[in-house]
Amino acid sequence: MMTKARAFLSFSIFGLFFCFYLLTTQQKGISQVTGKLKGWELKGNEILLELCGENKEFPHGIYALDPFAPNPKLRLLVKGGRRPVWSPKRRFVAYLRNDSLWIIDRKGNFAWMWNSFLSNLGFHDPPVVWTWKEGFLVVWRISSWGGTVLYQSDEAPKEGEEWHPFAPLVVMPLKRRLPEKPLPNKGSIRWDDLLCFNNPTASPDGKYVAAEVYPSGPEDLRRAESKILVYERCPPEEMELWWQWQGQTFKGKGRRLTNLGEGVTELRPLWSPTGEWIAFTVVHWKDGYVAPAVIRPDGSDYTELLSKHAPSASISLGSKWEPVVPLDKDNPERLPAYNLPQWGQPHVYPVEWSEDGRFLLLNMGKRYQHIQCARWDGKIWWVMGVAGRMGTGFAGLKFVAWGPGSFLAIVPDITPEIWITEARTDEKWRWRTITMPEGVWIEWMDW
Repeated sequence: MMTKARAFLSFSIFGLFFCFYLLTTQQKGISQVTGKLKGWELKGNEILLELCGENKEFPHGIYALDPFAPNPKLRLLVKGGRRPVWSPKRRFVAYLRNDSLWIIDRKGNFAWMWNSFLSNLGFHDPPVVWTWKEGFLVVWRISSWGGTVLYQSDEAPKEGEEWHPFAPLVVMPLKRRLPEKPLPNKGSIRWDDLLCFNNPTASPDGKYVAAEVYPSGPEDLRRAESKILVYERCPPEEMELWWQWQGQTFKGKGRRLTNLGEGVTELRPLWSPTGEWIAFTVVHWKDGYVAPAVIRPDGSDYTELLSKHAPSASISLGSKWEPVVPLDKDNPERLPAYNLPQWGQPHVYPVEWSEDGRFLLLNMGKRYQHIQCARWDGKIWWVMGVAGRMGTGFAGLKFVAWGPGSFLAIVPDITPEIWITEARTDEKWRWRTITMPEGVWIEWMDW
């Protein structure tokens, strides 16, 4: 239960009055809804699509597509719905409609909704971030001081139980420990005390959370100082005053994930479904390159997933597994680049784990321009290209998403199609194509 000292500190945060007003307003809009959507019944293996276009038979909305059916057909689920995303166990679907956030179970029963959903989502941003225990959170981009996270639920209700309404919970770490009983006008939080908490990812057991943490500043201008910290969850009565607002349940000020020093930026952590690895993006400012990295949750076995071709940013990998090669000029296995040294090459970063945790999707260069896949064989990491070698004239891809197990779906940017394959440890990936009806375009995909 929040003490008077904590409540006083919460309200004394300079510059966050608007944030508090916004959150209390949102809380009034949270409600549990009842009823069932007609025709929603899903098996759990469907690809969810947001479609639009000029074909009147397919109005703008959310559609389901079973890619394993002999003759896959589009099925309209929610007219006017946007950005559907499956929960990890495919028990729920979150989506946007009429500026509200909705959560529906697989049988079409309304589970939860939030009125007046406000978030400046980017092109590839989902409406919610699911945890592996099927709780969820919302990432906010508050332009006045940076990013933060709004926790909504640690885990989903069990089968047959109701999803009860709950209050918003803002995650806002602080640089210094606060006194239990501050004097009036003393000990209150300064602007420089605030930290941004961005792009969180939860461990599969729900006991830990890793996130980007960096000093606050307008428009996320200090995100270049981001380091990935790991926090342990704890009961509210064990919370220390390193955290602010409505009794967030984290223990202490967090632990730095790596020992890379202060000269790097660490972004977008992704906890693997097995809990064995955390993938993230590391920016080496001095050496001038961006790399996908994996590390154990305890900080051991740090590895950058770069191929010998990585210094040549205009060349993607072919469809053959290659061992990871450290970015070392003296390494005889590394191919010489055409124009090294050049700042900004290589530029590769992780995108998403496969649902079974066996594969990690990587991206090289522009968003979904050259897709790669990484895998761990128990001893070393390997990487390969996806969909073959792509030349510089290729238009790139629009969306990618993992399906059940290690199935992968890709939407090319040039034609309204879906390419589907199953990731394998050999090179015999078999692709099949599902073409959209004429005049229909894919605006969003999740599997």
